[in-house]
Amino acid sequence: MGRARIPITDFLANLPLFDALDHPALERIAAGASEFDAPRGTVIFHRDDRSAGVHVVVFGQIKVSLQTSRGDEKVVELIDAGQMLGEAAMFLGRPYVASAEAIADSKLLHIAKDAVCLEVGRNPAFAQSMIANLSERLYAHLNDLELYAVSSGTQRVVRYLLNHEPDSGPNGTMSLTLPAKKWIIASRLNLTHEHFSRILHDLIAGNLIEVDGRQVRIHDTTRLRSLAFE
Repeated sequence: MGRARIPITDFLANLPLFDALDHPALERIAAGASEFDAPRGTVIFHRDDRSAGVHVVVFGQIKVSLQTSRGDEKVVELIDAGQMLGEAAMFLGRPYVASAEAIADSKLLHIAKDAVCLEVGRNPAFAQSMIANLSERLYAHLNDLELYAVSSGTQRVVRYLLNHEPDSGPNGTMSLTLPAKKWIIASRLNLTHEHFSRILHDLIAGNLIEVDGRQVRIHDTTRLRSLAFE
């Protein structure tokens, strides 16, 4: 990939997760960190691997997924730049319960467990930041479970489109770029790729959206929103 090394301390200082740390603490964390390139397709860790620390995404995107005994894949989370993964396994001292793979050319930091845990013990504000991060992830997963349990496939897709920070246009129009391939988003929404494609086709046929590759244009957010909560 050929990208230059990053100033780790400065990078961490600009992340909300680490803003409770002063410069000496950031330098201690940085001393326990190593950066590595992860071209698309690189496996960051497998299910049942032991955790030796946490990963922070510098750029790129990481897919966290589960594999069934039949070989099917369920995408449970997409991790973007500035986000952390693997902290639960690290703190619990247990193996990973899912696998992580780069789905775009990425760069990550690996921060050793000792470096994180020492600062958690030193700095209550940093400990609260880590707890808040874990709690937010848990809250998001519980919201996902509720969505899968009580919403139709169409409602899941519509809510995803409306919640994905689209750019607003005139007369209730919006445009957005899907952050990953359609099969990955389908799995993230607990849908098959075929079901996801049928739902998009129905929304297109109803003149609610246009789709061009990963570009989506929403013609009328009010009409679309009515589908999400009908």
